[in-house]
Amino acid sequence: MRPCDCSQQELDSYHKTVLNGGQVQAEGLLQLIKTADWLGFGMIDKKLVSVAAIKQPRKSYRNRVFSESKSMENPIAFNLEYGWAYTVPSCEGLGMASGLADLLLMECNDYIFSTTGVGNLVMKHVLTKRGFVESGIPYKGRDETKVLLVRRARMSTQRCA
Repeated sequence: MRPCDCSQQELDSYHKTVLNGGQVQAEGLLQLIKTADWLGFGMIDKKLVSVAAIKQPRKSYRNRVFSESKSMENPIAFNLEYGWAYTVPSCEGLGMASGLADLLLMECNDYIFSTTGVGNLVMKHVLTKRGFVESGIPYKGRDETKVLLVRRARMSTQRCA
């Protein structure tokens, strides 16, 4: 869904779920969620159990990630980021992350990047299965060592934003 099509309750629930993942700073997150291109909601029995998004990262963040990972890619080409991906532990292994990735990335033909922890084999698998490749070297993130994954634009006239 586009954030502008979400109710305040949906945005608040999305925000809470992203924070439960423990990978994002709380300050300013709700406003960032409201400016995302697409929000993915994974529901089971009307309960939000998995989230992901396609968003436009701050340029300073994007440039820092590409620099610290020593990626040979031009960060300016990557205006979109796949992120805020989190599934509640009790629902891991049900394919929620894969399903959201499929839905959100289906029509995305732009250059897009993502970051994840070096040890997050599930997210690396989800992304590489959808055309992402590791770029550069692992780098020190705020709480863990991270890896940059990128997917170059595919030939198509459609855009994801």
